[in-house]
Amino acid sequence: MKMMRGALAAKTTYQRTSKGSVSIKEADSQGQFIALETKKEENITGWKIVRKVDDNMVYTYEIPNLVLKTGTVVKIWSKNNQAQARGDDIVSRENDTWGTGSNVVTILQNEKGEEKANYTQNTVYQ
Repeated sequence: MKMMRGALAAKTTYQRTSKGSVSIKEADSQGQFIALETKKEENITGWKIVRKVDDNMVYTYEIPNLVLKTGTVVKIWSKNNQAQARGDDIVSRENDTWGTGSNVVTILQNEKGEEKANYTQNTVYQ
């Protein structure tokens, strides 16, 4: 995606990885939500989302009692965007926003603290 900022052009790249059946489908660049998807049923109770923004802000959220059914997507909305939550979506009342920045890394950790998925957004201004 390219955007213009004054005389600067911005190029944003995204990379995602996962180890297991649950992945981060999307991490909204405006900090509104994080979407998780699964390939098979998985209990993710106690798992954590850790979002690091520009190496200076860290947002965390521990997932409550939740079993993801095969093929489902669940969005975890920031508090400021809770009106957009639908159906099985979750609202993180601890985070007004998920944060925005040039270098954003969103990590999904299991209950043991092991990284299960990663979603990286990198914006370079030219």
